[in-house]
Amino acid sequence: MNGTNQDRSGWETEEQVSACLVENDVSRAQIARWRRVGLLPDVEQVSKAYRGSAVHYPPGTCKQIVAAARLFREKNRFDYVGRMLWWEGFPVDKRYWKPDLIRLAVWVDRICRLIAPLMHREDDNLPTLPERLSESNHPDIIFSRVRPRLDRKELQSFLRVALDTASGEFDRFEEPERDNRNNERSFDKAAIVSGLDIEASGTHSILGQRLRLKEEIGNTLKALAKAIRTNTFSDVATGPEEIIFAARNDVRNALRIELALYEALEWVYGRQAFGLRFAAWIAKKHPMKMIGFMILGFAQLRHSSNDMLSSEEISQLADQAELVLGYSRKIQQLWKSDPRFRNVLNPRRVREGLRDQPSLNNWKREIAVAARKPPSKGKYSS
Repeated sequence: MNGTNQDRSGWETEEQVSACLVENDVSRAQIARWRRVGLLPDVEQVSKAYRGSAVHYPPGTCKQIVAAARLFREKNRFDYVGRMLWWEGFPVDKRYWKPDLIRLAVWVDRICRLIAPLMHREDDNLPTLPERLSESNHPDIIFSRVRPRLDRKELQSFLRVALDTASGEFDRFEEPERDNRNNERSFDKAAIVSGLDIEASGTHSILGQRLRLKEEIGNTLKALAKAIRTNTFSDVATGPEEIIFAARNDVRNALRIELALYEALEWVYGRQAFGLRFAAWIAKKHPMKMIGFMILGFAQLRHSSNDMLSSEEISQLADQAELVLGYSRKIQQLWKSDPRFRNVLNPRRVREGLRDQPSLNNWKREIAVAARKPPSKGKYSS
């Protein structure tokens, strides 16, 4: 594209891009090819009166080159790199994301329509749909994470709730019953909580604050069922692209929050920290079908509910969560490497210090005392 009067403040220069190519071992021929296949945005050739022309690169080009080079090292395939660049928020040709999202939406809509009639058993001697699915050995990557956490009856209950939600029929969990310890307990809710590995969200806390994933799971499923009744996934996938982009960014930032918090807290609270292990696994592995479903579902929820955080709030929380992760890693490193902090920064003492405000005040004083001690020449490592 040629031009002379457009504002290009923030655009990147030939010198900046050249330095980026050298640092990442990428050739001019490679970026030319990446641009032809839609992995990089177009450049602008700008006329300079009587002095030839200059090439201007859209803002973010260098970051996109760095990301593409990294992704090609992971898997040398255009479709993979294009899909992942789009997931990471870079502009790419729609061939890398839209057809797959539309196909997924059509498939999910078809499945959702089929579920309701299949859930009702006409013959008492025949197994229900949840019973049949619980006996299957489908190699689904998500299902494989849920199955080991549940026994046969719990898995059937988990599937029944999931299928009711997908068909738009979920309204509430079954009425709670008293368990062997005389506690009120809904078996359906317990199966969902166990399957999603969010039990610890009801017990782990920092200064008395909990994530409440366990408490809110029923409302979340109810809202999703309502969204599914209101709109089809195909309507979202074929609708305005800016809605899809916003939902993609929201999902990516939500997963940033969950992964950062999990990695910040796991060394202190254990592998089930705050009920975030399953979400952190999704954030690390990003199974694309699951991610696609989450993007479509998030867009659906935006359409049918006014109770969600804004995109800006979610993004800010993601940035804050990653700051917390940075502080956590520094504390962990001090505990491992500096003998002065061996007793005040170990996981047990951190948990105690974060119990409530008085505990935090006492813990801070202990850390200050430890910091005033002369450094030891030796090294401590756990």
